[in-house]
Amino acid sequence: AKPNQVITSGCAAANYIKRRIKNPNVYMIGEEGLKEALNESDIPITNKGNANVVLIGLDRQITYKKLATAALAVQNGAAFISTNRDAAIPSEDGFVPGNGSLTAVISASTGTDPTFIGKPETIMMEEALKQLNLAREEVVLIGDNYATDMIAGSQAGIDTVMVFTGVTRREDLLKVNLQPTYCINTLHEWINKENE
Repeated sequence: AKPNQVITSGCAAANYIKRRIKNPNVYMIGEEGLKEALNESDIPITNKGNANVVLIGLDRQITYKKLATAALAVQNGAAFISTNRDAAIPSEDGFVPGNGSLTAVISASTGTDPTFIGKPETIMMEEALKQLNLAREEVVLIGDNYATDMIAGSQAGIDTVMVFTGVTRREDLLKVNLQPTYCINTLHEWINKENE
């Protein structure tokens, strides 16, 4: 893939804000990648509570002050957007709080549900299709996580390829009604079939 073909939930969030919110002024909780995505879209970032958008992504330097500023902005009417629902993410020590957990703090304290952008949300798939300038019928979503990847593709009307190299195991698919379009053990298996 070329760099312009890669889209993160941060990039999708920036595109979403640019398309949907007039004169955005964003209070951001997140790390450098999210900041870069906003900067590349020429979206102003503020450190004050006067924002009309609160955008939250994973922030491993989170503080009470950041959460409080975001909550106050949401209470004052700012749009509330989160890059993803990931409640926990893997680390060397085990699973630790993910962005979904941080988002839940603001949601609980304001009584406001955010707009989630990342997989399995359809917003992420729509933004990717726009960036690639392709129709649903021209793409396939490949992933190793049924709950995010396969659901995202299915909800967006995109064919899916389940790869059993990560989160979801083959036996896990016996428990779900909605099946992936295709299943493979590894990406090498797919590449080898394409070269035959």
